[in-house]
Amino acid sequence: MVAKNKYWDGTAWQEVGASANKVTLIDNGNIINATDVEGALQEIKSAFDNNKAENAMYQKNGYGFNIDEGLRKWRVNSSNELLNVLILGDSISEGYNATNRDTEGYVALIKTKLQSIYGDGGKGFYHLLKSDFSFVGTWVALTELGPHGSCKYATGTGNTCSVTLDGDNFDIYVQGASNRGTFTVQVDAEDPVQITPTTLNVTEKHNVTALSNGTHTIVITAPVSGYVYLLGVSANIGTIGCRVHNVAKSGGVIGDIAYSYKKDFIVPINPDLTILAYTVNDYYTQTALATYKSRAELIIQKAQPYGSILLISSNQRNDVGVIPQKNYEMTLIELAKQYNCAFLSMYDRWQNYTTANSLGLMADTAHPTNKGHADQAKGILRHILET
Repeated sequence: MVAKNKYWDGTAWQEVGASANKVTLIDNGNIINATDVEGALQEIKSAFDNNKAENAMYQKNGYGFNIDEGLRKWRVNSSNELLNVLILGDSISEGYNATNRDTEGYVALIKTKLQSIYGDGGKGFYHLLKSDFSFVGTWVALTELGPHGSCKYATGTGNTCSVTLDGDNFDIYVQGASNRGTFTVQVDAEDPVQITPTTLNVTEKHNVTALSNGTHTIVITAPVSGYVYLLGVSANIGTIGCRVHNVAKSGGVIGDIAYSYKKDFIVPINPDLTILAYTVNDYYTQTALATYKSRAELIIQKAQPYGSILLISSNQRNDVGVIPQKNYEMTLIELAKQYNCAFLSMYDRWQNYTTANSLGLMADTAHPTNKGHADQAKGILRHILET
């Protein structure tokens, strides 16, 4: 029992002076100082009402937070002739466990809907870890560059990279380096185009065209002298419409994008909307929360000058970690408040793993079924189309 002539200052009990009339109370971990009991209680009531209103709006918005403010740039930019949507994520974003990732994964469903509204601008960016690419000769992985550390570099005769994609023009993403050389790009049987990166330590994209819209094979040949540092290829249709660049990787964690020049490929994409969806693997590997936050900040700071950012907390895994998965979600909410980003919780939308699984939304301990992918697409589209 504490004497009536003492008050708690958040650290220790303090003596109340003869002329003092002070009360210190704790509201949800926050210290509230007031000159009288009535004032303190009024502050708590106000905080409670604000939290209640915020929670009601959160649920009404389909478990979205700061949607109107966070997606303002996207709403304005959606009138542009060319829209770029960038998806950064893990195997869920890659479409894992969907019957057909290219048509039934949640990103594929988002792309289909957006392109039905804004026009088909092409399939967008392909990083080099995708199976579409074929390498001949000696190509060396350089994990410090490119999304998910996917950069490969080569020099000398006989070193080629080929990929077959749909479109009528293609952006070749490369990194400028001090030992860069002139490489060639050939589309089908057309004349090869010579390209020399111009800027040191900057990610560049160089466009090559095809004779028509369709399926084409692009062959990139390393320079005889100097090196080419290849990051990926974007498949485009025309110069208008919507491109959804799905830069996801199975097993990916947020650090696979954040470090050094790994995130620089974001700049030439110039995304009107960036969707950041990393939680399940960072939770599974128990990334320290401070590290998780700092890595997410690096991506937010790189992407925010170009458009809006939607942070997504993924569905609950059926695993138990020392750091709860919900803590990663709370970190994203902190960042949404700090950087004025939009936020969506698939975790809360599906309540928990047991509920989601009973509804047929889960295919295994971490990945959605077709039904789950469809509901995630619906949850995202609700916000990016209705705001």
